[in-house]
Amino acid sequence: MRAIMPSKLIEMSQASDPVKAVWDAIGTAVDGVKVFNNQLLVATYIPPEKSAGGIILGGDRSRMENLYQGCLGLVLKLGKTAFMSDDTHDWLEQSAKVGDWVMFRSYAGTRFKINGREFRLINDDSIDATVKDPRHIKRA
Repeated sequence: MRAIMPSKLIEMSQASDPVKAVWDAIGTAVDGVKVFNNQLLVATYIPPEKSAGGIILGGDRSRMENLYQGCLGLVLKLGKTAFMSDDTHDWLEQSAKVGDWVMFRSYAGTRFKINGREFRLINDDSIDATVKDPRHIKRA
């Protein structure tokens, strides 16, 4: 069965600047979302379907797996206590900020959609790493 990818997601995945593409695609859609405590609002990264040279990468199944089981995302908002050291966590200056690409487990956080775009609310201790450019990371 052929998976149907929303056209906006396909456009975003082909963008030369993935950060700008995400922000352009969501516009003001997340303005009404208030993030509490130690959580982060993350937009799921959708990798390109074609290489710069026009080679089709993966296929429909691969793209759908990334959409629904993605493990990379762009941090859009932080709760007030995200990455703050306390009695249970000492972050040792490790953190993520708005605009960072982060890596997390596929089951992490609460998944939801706004205007057809997938987001997650993820606890700060579920973030495994920051990534400079998500286009260089592939699922194993």
